[in-house]
Amino acid sequence: MLRLPRSARPTLLLAGTALAGVALATASFGGPPAPSATPTATAAATATAAATAAATASADATAGAASSAAPAASAPAPLPLLTAADVLDTPAPMPAEEDWPQGKAVRPLRGAPEPCTFTVLRGWLRIVCKDRLGANLVSGDPTDVKLAVTGYPTGTWVGVSPAFTMITIRLRRGANQILSLLSVLVAGYGGAEPIDGEAIAFLYGEDQPAPLLLISKPAARLDLSGN
Repeated sequence: MLRLPRSARPTLLLAGTALAGVALATASFGGPPAPSATPTATAAATATAAATAAATASADATAGAASSAAPAASAPAPLPLLTAADVLDTPAPMPAEEDWPQGKAVRPLRGAPEPCTFTVLRGWLRIVCKDRLGANLVSGDPTDVKLAVTGYPTGTWVGVSPAFTMITIRLRRGANQILSLLSVLVAGYGGAEPIDGEAIAFLYGEDQPAPLLLISKPAARLDLSGN
């Protein structure tokens, strides 16, 4: 039997120990770490939070759109225009004053109606204009055109009723009537000066499918006083 010298044995032991250490290191650190369940749970929670935030944002957007659409939905519908049905082939008597609240409010085809209102009833048109002192029929047949003026222009006197000009016209096919309103320019110290107001036209030619009601504002007044 071959025996090694004593001085060589520790070397083999150290070598064995070193190999064992390498093996242990390989077993403990050489392979990839086992997958953990924590990242999967975190990803699921993140996805749930994102979905919740998206649903909340969508709900807020829907609520915002509904609230912004609410004023538009609640806006009043525009008044109707005059139609051929508003003009009677057979003339009817002019409505009495107590009947006019039953009439149909209409609007002009062109031009802002202020300061006037327009009402049609049984083939007659009632025009009421605030702060106007009268009107002239500058074109058309004066038959069945009635004019009344009440009150005083606003700003001239304190505690008096405002002025109203009321025009009543029987609507007829083939009629073309143009009226010019009389307004007032209120100056200092209670002074007032009459000036041209709006022009109102009712046009219904024989070949027109429907009558036309128009209103135009007066041209801007040119101040030549130099003040």
